Amino acid sequence: MTVSLPPFEPLVPSYVYTRLSLVLTAVGLLFMAMFFMIEVTSSRSKYVDDSNRFHATVARVLKEVSIALIASTFLGFGLLFLCLCVGIYV
Repeated sequence: MTVSLPPFEPLVPSYVYTRLSLVLTAVGLLFMAMFFMIEVTSSRSKYVDDSNRFHATVARVLKEVSIALIASTFLGFGLLFLCLCVGIYV
């Protein structure tokens, strides 16, 4: 007795891969530009008091890491859909 499985249907249709790759890559590049602007324009000697300096450093690092994580996620999914769009099935 053989069991017939239903055909595989992807969660995202293949005709949407191009748009998804463009949109996700563009959003990732915007977050990456925002990350670079924060890095370039941030002043390191803003806080003189030692207790405030530690909290400001932790807050700055958390902000930078969160923006970098968002940017890398969008860029990664953009690259994934770009690979799927051109026929490289990963």
